Amino acid sequence: MWWMPHMFENFNWIWIIPLINLLVWGGGLVLFVVLIVKLINRDRNRMNIRRETPMDILKRRYAAGEISQDEYLRIKRELEE
Repeated sequence: MWWMPHMFENFNWIWIIPLINLLVWGGGLVLFVVLIVKLINRDRNRMNIRRETPMDILKRRYAAGEISQDEYLRIKRELEE
C-alpha cells in the first residue's frame, strides 16, 4: 500500500497508547476507592443513628396525647427506678 510507509515514519503519536491505558486503569482504581469509601461511610452512618430510649418514647406518647398525665408520671417513676 502506498500510504503505509508514510504512516509509520513518525512515531511521535505512539505515546498516546500508554496514556490512554493509564487513564482507564487509574480512573477505574479511583472509582473503586471512592465506591468503597462511600459504602464504609454509609454503614458507619447507619450505626450512628440515635435509638429512642424508653424515656423518649414515653415523652413522645405523652406529647401526642396517647397517654394521660397520671400514666405518664407512673411510667416515668418506674423507668427512673
